[in-house]
Amino acid sequence: MSRTFIRHCKELAREIDEAGKFIVEIASNDGTFLGQVEKSTRLGVEPARNLAAIAQANGIPTIPEFFDFQVANQIIEGRGCADYVVAMNVFAHVDDAAGFILNINRLLKPEGVLIIEVPWIRDTVNNNDSGQIYHEHLSYVSIKGMSIFLDTMDMGIHLIKYFPDIHGGSLRFYIKKGRGYKADPLEDGEIHYETYQARVDKVRDILLQYLKDEKIVGIGAAAKGCILCNYCHLENNMIAIFDNTPEKQGKHQPGTRIPILPMEDIAGVREKILILPHNFKDEIIANVRKLNPDARFIVAVPELEEI
Repeated sequence: MSRTFIRHCKELAREIDEAGKFIVEIASNDGTFLGQVEKSTRLGVEPARNLAAIAQANGIPTIPEFFDFQVANQIIEGRGCADYVVAMNVFAHVDDAAGFILNINRLLKPEGVLIIEVPWIRDTVNNNDSGQIYHEHLSYVSIKGMSIFLDTMDMGIHLIKYFPDIHGGSLRFYIKKGRGYKADPLEDGEIHYETYQARVDKVRDILLQYLKDEKIVGIGAAAKGCILCNYCHLENNMIAIFDNTPEKQGKHQPGTRIPILPMEDIAGVREKILILPHNFKDEIIANVRKLNPDARFIVAVPELEEI
């Protein structure tokens, strides 16, 4: 987890954490968000058993299952209904979006709040970003689309917050039961779908023309970087990817088979460094320059930039 995202989790925790409240997080991962909750009763739901085990070892109660009707019932019967249900970066992964929302509706108290955070399709498309387009993402969310969808679920948007630095531009929806809430004036504006393919192709072509046969390294073995590397066939240029996540080190990026090495090994790198999670470029540059003061960086999205 980047420090930027951990700080983002802390800010949300400070906002909703209160004695006597019950917070449920769906797709709670290793407990990064719930680990910031100190006053409320907390519960995670995380189907990846290895990640659920990490959270449990850190004292965060976690149900190691996919969230569904049975799990919602289990929580209601065992702990009661929730004041807050948090779903950060999971809604786009859900194949039955309607069932997902209906089960959360049942789990929430009458005045409870569902907090959903998703990448904004406006920023993905308008910023020439192919990094959100991969097999685990089954839906792409706009404000208008979410509003219409929730209306059919008898739920409404109470507030929207925009975070331009999270996953290349993310929206956080605060959702309550019933309709008729006046949503934040934030709007989608124009989303340039019709030119998206051509602009993504241009990002690829400019990067490859710039690199030619030059050898480089990458930093940040994130999903969005995996898409860029595969789309551009960067296995022909990229020697290695450096990452500070122990679980990724010693493995290879899917598709390209580029090896993933520990972050500290970047100290001796003389090649240019392509920043793969471009939304965290400032944090990444600061961290790398502590290890390698002479490091040279490239960013490919939304357009080629040398740093």
